[in-house]
Order: sequence, then structure tokens, then C-alpha cells
Amino acid sequence: VRVMADERFFEAHTVLPLVAGGYLAWGVYQVVGTVFYLRERTWLVSALVAGAAALNFALNAFLVPRHGYVGAAWATLATFACLAGAAWIVAERTWRIGHETLRVLAPIVLAAGLFVGARAGAEAAPAHGLAIRTLGVLLLPGILAVGGYLNRQEKDKLWEFARRGVST
Repeated sequence: VRVMADERFFEAHTVLPLVAGGYLAWGVYQVVGTVFYLRERTWLVSALVAGAAALNFALNAFLVPRHGYVGAAWATLATFACLAGAAWIVAERTWRIGHETLRVLAPIVLAAGLFVGARAGAEAAPAHGLAIRTLGVLLLPGILAVGGYLNRQEKDKLWEFARRGVST
């Protein structure tokens, strides 16, 4: 934020994780919403987005007067998370894809936990803040790899990519 914005907006960094989380949920909505186009039920897109717009309006009307831009960030996160959840449910009923819910949510929840931990660690030791945040970023794929998240075929593919990348 300090590189890209005027100093009046430096505090915006506090809500960037909320907005980023909202757009992660937007990405989930985009993926699961593909079903509506494939099944030619695009009216469902309109219904879901209209519901999300109404929710966003209500949340902003309630949160922004009380919390300002932080309330708007929470409204964004909540709206997109609800849109993604509703689209996921409706899409599965429209065409059973069988998305692996735990495999989608596990890295998101783990990343959120690592983010909170790294942020707390960086506040406790400001001189080492960058190192602590970097460690948090690097731990995510390590924990997923060691923790049984990846199946054998996925691990083999990653090793293949790694070998190919090293040899070129």
C-alpha cells in the first residue's frame, strides 16, 4: 500500500486480507458457477447474484456507518463467501460434480491460520516480521505436502515438475 498509494490510504493494509479473502470466495463462485452455463441454467446466475447484491447492500448499510471502510471490507468478504456457498450448493444440485469440499477448504483454513499466526508473531517481534511472514508463506505447501493433503499421483507430478525445472 505504501508503494502504490498516497499516505492518506496507508491504513488500508489492515483490510487487504479481508478483501483478498472475499475475492478468493469470488474465485470459488466462478469455478462452481460454470455448471450453470454448461446446463444452460443461466437464470440461476442472475438469482444468486441478485441475492448477493441484496445481502451486500444490507451489510454495507449496517456495517459502513458503524465501522467505515473496515465494515465495507467485512461486507465484501461475507457477501462473496455467501455467494460462493450458495452457488456451490445450487451447482451440486444442478449437476453433481462432487467437488472435494475438504480439499478446497483445508488449504484455505490452513492459510488463514498461518496468516493469523504470522501476523501475531510479526507484532511480537517486529524486527523479524518479514522472516516470520515469509516462514508462514513457506509453511503452507510444506504442511500440505507432509500432512497427507496430496495423493501419490499429485506428489509424483510435483516431483516431475521439480526435476524438469532443475534440468532446464
